[in-house]
Amino acid sequence: MHIILLDLNKNMQKNLLFFILVFILFSSKEIILASDQLNVVINEIAWMGTNTSYNDEWIEIYNNTNSSIDLNDWILKAIDGTPEIILSGTIQPNGFYILERTDDTTIPNITADQIYTGALSNKGEYLQLFDTQNNLIDEINCTDGWLAGDNKTKQTMERVNPTSLNWQTSKNSLGTPRTINSIFTQQEPQQEQESIPESKLIQELEEQTEKITYPLNIVFSEILPSPDGPDSENEFIEILNNNDFDVDLSDWKIKDSVGSITTYVFPKNSIIKSKDYLVVLRPETEITLNNDADSLHLIQPDSTTIDTLSYEKAPRAQSYNLTSSGWFWSEKLTPENDNTIEQEKEEPKKLIIKESTNKPENKEILKDSGKMIASLVKQTTKTNNQFLKVFSIAFIFAVFSSITILMLKKVVKKSLDSTN
Repeated sequence: MHIILLDLNKNMQKNLLFFILVFILFSSKEIILASDQLNVVINEIAWMGTNTSYNDEWIEIYNNTNSSIDLNDWILKAIDGTPEIILSGTIQPNGFYILERTDDTTIPNITADQIYTGALSNKGEYLQLFDTQNNLIDEINCTDGWLAGDNKTKQTMERVNPTSLNWQTSKNSLGTPRTINSIFTQQEPQQEQESIPESKLIQELEEQTEKITYPLNIVFSEILPSPDGPDSENEFIEILNNNDFDVDLSDWKIKDSVGSITTYVFPKNSIIKSKDYLVVLRPETEITLNNDADSLHLIQPDSTTIDTLSYEKAPRAQSYNLTSSGWFWSEKLTPENDNTIEQEKEEPKKLIIKESTNKPENKEILKDSGKMIASLVKQTTKTNNQFLKVFSIAFIFAVFSSITILMLKKVVKKSLDSTN
């Protein structure tokens, strides 16, 4: 009897093993309980929230394998302890897993895979992803500040591609939740996931990215180094767009050269319109324009210096202005307006000679001048007297001649009459 029961137990054990094998073989999907590094990655982070609310943070995880992975009891946490998320559920092959903070209204038209609590600091976080065996699967160290993303435009931070260690700012203002990242085109899943060297990925991206040509004719047009008031508040730098089209100065730089050297980077969407001006104040640039002397450099994002300005001693309350004739200091400040500086025209100076008659030499000069004038008057008078004398003689002679001729005519006529 004991032998029969033993055989029966053996048969039941075989049947149980058989059913277990059948269940595994014919399961609707394959689930892996553990993972290797970078099989599952932190793929995108909206650390800045959304335009609706800065609290609308979300995180996207990506499965780099061709199999489903069980995420139950996996942990995604920050080194400082907030947030710390215990994951649940599965992530599909080459699929996405969305974590939304507080509620499921963060991303329009996207259903979250899990809701979590705990805020991401805008100054940066150190995030780590662990599996159930406490193996470190992925991490991103941003303790010194987020590697990408824009808090003003709410563009997210995303991996260049899911197998890369490099990050970029998403081209989409709302990011790319549950879709491929903005400049990565995913290939068809292969039987085996190949690890592509990072150097090759960078080379491919550089080849695919069209080289950007930055516009010319962007120049400094006016600066105010020594304002009438606090320098720290009233100094300004003016840029002129001398093109017939608008220019985006995002990531352009202004750098000074003297003293505490500072580089100012224009933020995103710094648009300067055609033939227009853009003024930046010292509280924004943190560039100190030294009153004694300084130089400024306008630098394009590709590190090309497009314009340079230098000046010496800065007069108080005068701005340095670019005109068609060059640079001039002027008391008339014209920020965001055309520089209408007229150069001062010098009037001819009148020559005024003042002589002192008290000096002996001046008395002699006056004495000699008086003698000269008297001599000229005397000569003129003498000449005039001679002219009058000659004129009188000629006039008398002419009258006498006329009388004589008349008398002769009468005598001749009388003689002729007496003869007849």
